[in-house]
Amino acid sequence: MNSEREDFFIEVALGIPLAKLLSYRVPERLRSGIEVGKRVLVPLGKRKVTGYVVGSDAKPEGLEVKDVIEVLDDQPLFTSHHLAFYRWISDYYFFPLGGVIKTALPASIDITSRQVISLTEKGENLPPAGDDIPAGNVLKALREKKGISLKALQKSAGGEALQSMLAQLEREGLVRREIQEGRKPVAIKKEKWIRLEEKGCQVLKSPGLLEAWGRKAPRQVSLLRFLEPEGTIPLALINKKFGPCAPLLSGLTKKGCVGFEMREVYRDPLSRETVVCEERRDPTPEQ
Repeated sequence: MNSEREDFFIEVALGIPLAKLLSYRVPERLRSGIEVGKRVLVPLGKRKVTGYVVGSDAKPEGLEVKDVIEVLDDQPLFTSHHLAFYRWISDYYFFPLGGVIKTALPASIDITSRQVISLTEKGENLPPAGDDIPAGNVLKALREKKGISLKALQKSAGGEALQSMLAQLEREGLVRREIQEGRKPVAIKKEKWIRLEEKGCQVLKSPGLLEAWGRKAPRQVSLLRFLEPEGTIPLALINKKFGPCAPLLSGLTKKGCVGFEMREVYRDPLSRETVVCEERRDPTPEQ
């Protein structure tokens, strides 16, 4: 993109239900880093949201254009060829371009902002009798939890007049509003694995002890023998073999024969696919 112009504007697609693209001015300090395919942090009303640079733009006539806050990527996340494909999907399915791009990229990489409401020192020192005022439910909710999002406050003490009540409380110096930025982390999926401990190995190596134990608790001995070849086995596999066995494992854990650990589950979308090798065919003379 040409960044030498005195005024430099870009088209940004936002990952929200908004069909049109928005124009933003790029401050001089950020111009060298702007490129199609990169993410930018931009203002939208009182919020800050992540957008995707999809092109340059002329200055919109008669409109006040806000500045890009930050360029979030060193390298583009998608190419112009990808963008052409995203535009086709957007046009074909009548779906916002920003939503298409957001769906195509890894989840939870976008930065978002939320409005957080909390009591000021004056609000915290307000006697409980102050809850009798019309905004009493709001003050009670804020007193129970320090710093609550506007969305959560609407659920717990909301109403049609919530915004006007907050504005009144803010004017009276009882509450403050802050904009907090962050990104929703991607949860790492983990599963429990059962591990054969040293004491369990000793039991398996003692025929006399194993035989006596097997008469009293045959399922425990069977489970120890099941663990012996591998040493560590997923709990899901043990449940498949023995059925729900929480009490069984609890007893072996208390005896120090087994332990457990949590391991990350690697998500492989092709793990259940079966690869079939086709029979080789020789071409005919015509081919």
